[in-house]
Amino acid sequence: MGYKYELDKSSKKFHCPQCGKKRYVRYIDSEGQYLDYQYGRCDREVNCGYFLKPEVRNPGVPQYPRNPYNPQSPHFPQSPQVTHIPTKYLKESLTAYPHNNFVKYLVTLFGEEITASLIRRFFIGTSKRWPGSTCFWQVDDKGKVRQCKVVLYNPETGRRNKDKGAWFAGKTLVSNDNRVNLQQCLYGMHQLRSYDGKPIAIVESEKTAILATVFLPQYVWLATGGKNGAKIQHQLGLKGKKVILFPDLGCYDDWLKKAEDVRCLGTAVTVSKYLEGVANEQEKSKGYDIADYLVKQDERFGRALTEDEYPIMWDR
Repeated sequence: MGYKYELDKSSKKFHCPQCGKKRYVRYIDSEGQYLDYQYGRCDREVNCGYFLKPEVRNPGVPQYPRNPYNPQSPHFPQSPQVTHIPTKYLKESLTAYPHNNFVKYLVTLFGEEITASLIRRFFIGTSKRWPGSTCFWQVDDKGKVRQCKVVLYNPETGRRNKDKGAWFAGKTLVSNDNRVNLQQCLYGMHQLRSYDGKPIAIVESEKTAILATVFLPQYVWLATGGKNGAKIQHQLGLKGKKVILFPDLGCYDDWLKKAEDVRCLGTAVTVSKYLEGVANEQEKSKGYDIADYLVKQDERFGRALTEDEYPIMWDR
């Protein structure tokens, strides 16, 4: 029988030897051992397309050495350095707030003074992409700008305009250079530069992180920016801190998996199941998040959320 091999079917990914992105699937042999690093496929089929399949030679005789990947090897370069967006673009967006729909909504909720403090804290900007649209700048815990997400909101309801979706401006701001290596970070990550020891709460939506900062200031609020946004387990700034994940309704099981990844950083992580316990079927079908309860000042959500007062919230 010839020597058998196949692409690794686990979820483990490596840095691609061509594009450097961590999207590379390696070949394994019949014993589950990895072949040479060069043999594999990048799943960025359109933007990269790297695919090298091992050849079968001398049936019955293993031909593929299993040397570990050497990150210093000139044939397999390290992942490219992260590209940062010039801060000037962030600063230039901090204007035109009378025309910013999301800011208008914040004023209806909290008034001008608190809204101004939120603008300063989260670098809320105004975009020209669509009239009334908002810039959510991702700034990491080193103060470096990673990405800019542009979203259009309804100024009265605070709901997103789903017809427009979300637009990421990062590549445009660095001249559409295909060689750039933009990597997202959690929205609000810059707050950890002056970390005061509070538990860190992570939600999906930037809007929710901003609103919850006012309603529940006992936490430092961050956001992934969506289901396919920043990966929590890649945020080294979370290492050694107490982290609480607040999933949207219907996403609890997925976020339990995220928690396992974060624990690998040596971080204490719990997952809130509070909403799963109090929501009705209609709210579950709409995928409510905690902001929906906070804005309504729904008594089911409580006045202040702590582990002692609301034990149902925590995944043990």
